[in-house]
Amino acid sequence: MTTIKIGSRQFTIKRASVVVSSNGQECHGLTDHLNDLIVLSKQYPTHHKDTIIHELLHAMLDASGASRLVSDEELFVRILTPHLLSVIQQLIAKKLLQ
Repeated sequence: MTTIKIGSRQFTIKRASVVVSSNGQECHGLTDHLNDLIVLSKQYPTHHKDTIIHELLHAMLDASGASRLVSDEELFVRILTPHLLSVIQQLIAKKLLQ
């Protein structure tokens, strides 16, 4: 378990054997905005990088108040996730982000 500060909020990130969304379906991860908690499933290790970026984007949108500006937050986050992950990986490879 670890924590990360997003805006003025401190989010806890933890892994769980199984993660179930609010609609009852098993998922790769979720963000609990009320408790400032991000939960990542241990069942999908090959998707870990995508999932953490995806959930962090949800947390950033909520913490910044920007989630109210997006009509379909899930779609917005799904579109941005691979692009942000690619940029982060490129920055790390070029030693611009360590």
